[in-house]
Formats: sequence, structure tokens, C-alpha cells
Amino acid sequence: MSNSLQDQLLQAGLVTDKKVKEVKKDKKKQAKLVKNKKRQTDDVMTEGDLAIYYAKKAQFEKMERDKALNEAREAARAKKALKAKVKQIVTQHRQNIDDSQVVFRYLDGSRVRQVYVSEGQHKQLASGQLAIVLFAGKTHLIDNDIAKKLQEISYDKVFFFEKEEKIASPDADDPYAKYQVPDDLMW
Repeated sequence: MSNSLQDQLLQAGLVTDKKVKEVKKDKKKQAKLVKNKKRQTDDVMTEGDLAIYYAKKAQFEKMERDKALNEAREAARAKKALKAKVKQIVTQHRQNIDDSQVVFRYLDGSRVRQVYVSEGQHKQLASGQLAIVLFAGKTHLIDNDIAKKLQEISYDKVFFFEKEEKIASPDADDPYAKYQVPDDLMW
């Protein structure tokens, strides 16, 4: 009952064994070709997809590098503009005298620095009328109002000296309470 069409044709004598084998062989070749062709198209699609993926990935990485580079350039430009503005303000309002003899010492963090000033400038610094600005490795004396402007534009090497109020009552245990310290003491 389970005779296939090929078996029936063989029994009837319409087809020979050789022809049946040849047809089976052709059928297997055809199936193999279809299978290989399908595999090749799958491989081509995967390779194409990979190529597209890697191209998009490279493009995205390039955009990220360009963005970071542009941000760095903008920061450098802003820093350069700030430095130029500070330089202009400092050179226009600088009050240093070249042949000054009086030493004025001040604190820069934990470091004690000194600058040579005239007698008048020393009094102005002590009273808070002048401020010290460090710029380009040099110390500059500038009016207190101008120094505040520099501090507003976020320049951090500005030193102000406000006149301290005298202490109303010294400590009872202080052994040096009876000795007065002069205001213009140079140390």
C-alpha cells in the first residue's frame, strides 16, 4: 500500500532503475544547492548587518571624540579670554613702584610671601585700600575695588587685607596683655 509513485512506475516498466537513481541524485543536488544558496544569503545578510553595525559604531565614536575635542577647545578659549581680560585689568590699574624698600609680607594659603612697597602703599595695604594680585608669576598692587572686580570674574589669586578691629578687652590670663602691639608693626 505504501508504494510510492516511483515504485509504481518501476513496476509498470515505464521508468528504469537508472533513471530513478538519476532523478534522486538530481533532487538531492537541487536540495543541496537551495540549502547552500540559503546559507550564503544568510551569511551575506549577517556580514552586511555587521558592516552596517561597525560603520554606525565608528561614526558614533567619531562624533563622541569630536564633541570632547570641541569642549576642550571651548574651555581653552574661555581660559585664554579670561587670562587676557585679567592681564588687561592688571596692566591698566597696577600701582607698583619699582624701587620700593619696605617689605610687606602676606599669607598665600600656608605660604608666606613678600612684596616690596613704598611707605604709603604699606599703609594703604594695612588699611585695606589696596589689594595684592598674583598674575604671570609677579605680584601686583591694585586698588581694592578693581581687585573685587577681578574676584567677580573668578580670578582666584587676589588677596585683600581688611583692617582688623581692636579687641575691646584682652584675656585675663594673657601675660602680654599689658604690652600694646603697634598698628604699623612690620614683621
